[in-house]
Amino acid sequence: MEGTKDARLEFVKEQTRKAVETFSGAIKSSTDEQLQISFNAFTLTTSRAEAEKVFTTIMSIVAIELFQQVPELIKKITFFHSVESLSENEHCLMLHCDKTKTPPTKEEIDAVVKAE
Repeated sequence: MEGTKDARLEFVKEQTRKAVETFSGAIKSSTDEQLQISFNAFTLTTSRAEAEKVFTTIMSIVAIELFQQVPELIKKITFFHSVESLSENEHCLMLHCDKTKTPPTKEEIDAVVKAE
């Protein structure tokens, strides 16, 4: 028996794929002087709590898309995100990268976790 697809999730996946494509294209075409890049990936008009729930799902898709689209970059630069509130009911998911920082290795992360 074949499962049914959720149209809303498929829409979010496609929009996220496009956003990551645009973001990674900007990174690839950036100059060496552009050390950090930020990108407003999504804006939602809802409560902050609801926006954060949706953005958590989107960030899972972003991670998968980055790995599929630009595996060479995820080993060289640090990616992160933030949620910016434009008003009480308008919130943006910002994607960022810092080209000066190499992501931590698994061993470095394990050492920090063990120390805590």
